[in-house]
Amino acid sequence: MITKKKIFIGVVIAIFLLGVGVLLSPEETLPPVTKIKESGKFAVGGKLCSLTRFTENPLRSSTGERFHHSKAAGDPFVIFENAKYRMWFTVLSDEKRLLPLAIAYAESEDGLTWNTWKKPKTSGRRWDNYLVLKPGENDWNQLGAETASVVKAPDDRYLMYYTGDLPPEGSHLAAIGLATSLDGVHWTKCGDGPIFEAENEWEQPVCDKPEDRRTCVGGVTEPSVIYDAKENRFKMWYAGIGKKDGVISFRIGYATSPD
Repeated sequence: MITKKKIFIGVVIAIFLLGVGVLLSPEETLPPVTKIKESGKFAVGGKLCSLTRFTENPLRSSTGERFHHSKAAGDPFVIFENAKYRMWFTVLSDEKRLLPLAIAYAESEDGLTWNTWKKPKTSGRRWDNYLVLKPGENDWNQLGAETASVVKAPDDRYLMYYTGDLPPEGSHLAAIGLATSLDGVHWTKCGDGPIFEAENEWEQPVCDKPEDRRTCVGGVTEPSVIYDAKENRFKMWYAGIGKKDGVISFRIGYATSPD
């Protein structure tokens, strides 16, 4: 039986492999890694690499409050632009239900203390006032929008590629959507459906009970996109969830687009 725990483990593995794949071309090999005794640091290809945890984790707002007014915040995507850090991240509803997921935004001068964006004039549910992208009740991804990857296009538009969670509730089905913005805060969704869906066998949903889509898991998710100025095209790496050679797993795919 497919469980949330198995899916979570698969996501972790996929993200790790994606990071390795982006750094290396097919002709390159990993440099030797050696641990420096008693230092907790590692030498990679003769260079010393280490990460030091911020002593005041988890991150807080500039007023000392929690990072975001929701049950949880995760999936950070950060760029440094115009002398400030800009972060788009996934949040959970602050209501009783954990769904839908949505995307919020924050800025920081030092990458440590953040100011979460909020609508100038608030209305409706408090949670909605902190969101820059959320699914509508009748949207194709009505169960959630998450894992944003933001890239600036040559025409200065911001493009956000994101995972859209498909119905029915209880399933784990996903496709990739796109939204555009002139400022990175106010977004317009592209079209009435996803721009990238499951196509290959290893991306197709797998169901415990084929007649009940609530038992299904599969699709394309976790986009990571860059713009290659030399080739004048966008390049996307993504995770596909499905079965290949009898094994259900997360695997990494690659796609390109001229626009």
